[in-house]
Amino acid sequence: MEYSHIHNLRVTGLAYSANRTQLGNLTYAYDADGRRTAAGGSLAAVTLPSNVTANLLTGLGIDEYFTRTDAGGTMAFLADALGSTVGLVNAVGGIDTGYTYQPFGAVTVNGTSANPYQFTGRENDGAGLYFYRARYYSPTFQRFVSQDPRITARTLNPYTYSLDDPNDFTDPLGLFPIPWGLPINIMFGGGTCGLIGGVIGGAAGGILTDNPFGAMAGAAIFNSIGQAICNDPCAGALNCNEDQMLPPTPPPASGPTCSEQHP
Repeated sequence: MEYSHIHNLRVTGLAYSANRTQLGNLTYAYDADGRRTAAGGSLAAVTLPSNVTANLLTGLGIDEYFTRTDAGGTMAFLADALGSTVGLVNAVGGIDTGYTYQPFGAVTVNGTSANPYQFTGRENDGAGLYFYRARYYSPTFQRFVSQDPRITARTLNPYTYSLDDPNDFTDPLGLFPIPWGLPINIMFGGGTCGLIGGVIGGAAGGILTDNPFGAMAGAAIFNSIGQAICNDPCAGALNCNEDQMLPPTPPPASGPTCSEQHP
């Protein structure tokens, strides 16, 4: 397999061969902001139709999906702690399609669903790659196929995925690993303002420090700032129930009861 790149970051083409005989190719196109806009080539697994073939109900978390509705009906997503889809449940509660993974994301699918959202909730493009926004990841090679765009002197291996620890970290942006148990509360808690602050702070902290713990610190700080700006009663609190943050109801004023007699 051969890769083509633009500025060593974006994969623009894949060429497959065996015994020096070319089997086919895949090509990709991007807009000015680096977002993938088209996929083609002789081995393209999917030809994009002119009409919508499936609808997704998504959550506030990055790559969080609740249901998928297509011609076969509505299926509910079952996900593990990493956000990987482990099953699609039909209307009667049965597993229509199941997914099992090796540690670095190689998947075995048991079922017929065309759902592409699999390892860590990212889209399997059918060519053995997952698009993690900033760059592509290969579960076969267990690494990114292009270099970290934030390469610094501290970057020991610019192709490493999630610190080579995919059981404990995810990398939804392709820029820095994040411990899977923390983004929900630290980055996405506290309403819209907390969500925006957490995402901005996490990205900034990770890029500036080149360290997942810098990303967590930035997310936590900016999440609290975002909540405070909006006067959110849950500012700075994790797993907050706003009803619990309200001041207690004052006790009734002391005074005579109806049964008391007055001279």
